[in-house]
Amino acid sequence: MKKAPIPYNEQQRLKDLYSFNILDSQQEEDYEDLVHLVSDICNCPMASITFIDKDRQWFKATKNIDFPEGNRGDSFCGHAILEKEILLVEDASKDERFFDNPDVTGGLKVAFYAGAPIVSPNGYALGSVCAIDKVPRKLTGQQVVALQRVARQISRLLELRLKNRQILEVTQLLLQAEQQIAQLNIKTTEKNQFNTAYQLHEEIAQTSAAVKLYINHVKNVEQVSSEFLDYSIFELNNLINSVKRLSKDLIPTTFLNDNYAAHIAKLLDECDVQETMPIEYQLDQQLQLNGEYGLMVFRIIQDALCLAKVLHPESIVLKIQTGEATNIIIDYVNPKEKDSHEIHLHEANISNRANILNGTVEATFYEEDGGGFEVAIKLPLELQVAGDLE
Repeated sequence: MKKAPIPYNEQQRLKDLYSFNILDSQQEEDYEDLVHLVSDICNCPMASITFIDKDRQWFKATKNIDFPEGNRGDSFCGHAILEKEILLVEDASKDERFFDNPDVTGGLKVAFYAGAPIVSPNGYALGSVCAIDKVPRKLTGQQVVALQRVARQISRLLELRLKNRQILEVTQLLLQAEQQIAQLNIKTTEKNQFNTAYQLHEEIAQTSAAVKLYINHVKNVEQVSSEFLDYSIFELNNLINSVKRLSKDLIPTTFLNDNYAAHIAKLLDECDVQETMPIEYQLDQQLQLNGEYGLMVFRIIQDALCLAKVLHPESIVLKIQTGEATNIIIDYVNPKEKDSHEIHLHEANISNRANILNGTVEATFYEEDGGGFEVAIKLPLELQVAGDLE
């Protein structure tokens, strides 16, 4: 028996082979169909699509061959990849390369072998597609040509596999970039809103309050009309209240050391009164939602309420519990709407905010008890903010 010599470009050949990520892959119908076609074309009981690794031959698809791989040194395919067109062994028992091969003297009892090299787009022979019989035989010219065509088709499948994987990798990178941009936008928006709210609340409101005090002081001066002053005070009160309301809409509190749990409770109470869908909520009494972490949780609840306006549920049940993590469960009971672009948009907003806190989100529709939509959010406590909003 003569072992096949190692190709001079073996390192480059192996690198090209590995780039397709074909070794040890799952069964695929396209390859299974082709290996059965080879068996039919060559009128042989056995066939295989084989790739030659460093020390083994690995079968991507086989017919009547029960093992997944074999030793490269004993392989017929190791010789086939050295051929430019096709390796034909019409009677292995009379071929000096194979007469004492283990697959000839035992095992498969190979007498006939025909293998066409599978050549990659880069020009490297990666393996072979072969037909095998236990009795000596010959192939017609048409059978040889058909076998070579199948080998070229396998090469195209490999090229398509590589391109699909590259497209998937690029798509994943684009999705990651899109998510990072969305998170950056959220952080930037929060920072801008905080600065705006601070200016509104701390500068304009306090300045207006100072003017109010001044007017109250000069009201006692006889030369100034008290009616005019009363009207001025009334308008200043309206201005102060409007500024406070606006600043609260932008940022619930301008003090980052506040516990946002109280602001969440107030938001839910106000929404329960204003909207037609009842809201039942449970907040852990030990819940501490401070700083940027608390603000982001508050925003998640705001997004959840926006989602409710799209889902149109009969009611909402919301729970926020703390332990090893902050767990937020939002149950939209019997929603009228179940699929729309707006629903996916609000889900994405919730996920992006949760991801900023290194959290996870699971959203599922269920059929039990009349049906509903549940959003489960888990936020770690120790790593509270993955990147400051500053």
